[in-house]
Amino acid sequence: MVTAVDTSVLLDVLLNDPRHSGPSIAALRQAADEGSLVICETALAEIVPTLAPADVPQFLSDWNLTFAPSSQPSALLAGEMFRA
Repeated sequence: MVTAVDTSVLLDVLLNDPRHSGPSIAALRQAADEGSLVICETALAEIVPTLAPADVPQFLSDWNLTFAPSSQPSALLAGEMFRA
């Protein structure tokens, strides 16, 4: 299974949120045990301000996050589904 990871989960981890970091870390680990983790361009852009530029690749590697940018057809489909 492939799990697309939302920015909020990553920010919980990066910012060590006192309420949500534990459950977010557990969810990431469970999803990683069940398959692969992917991050889209939006989520990547949203976490960059919390890291030094040199730390971004290491963070992605540490969590086995694969950068998976969307294509125009997938973005259009997402928009249509959002409209519904």
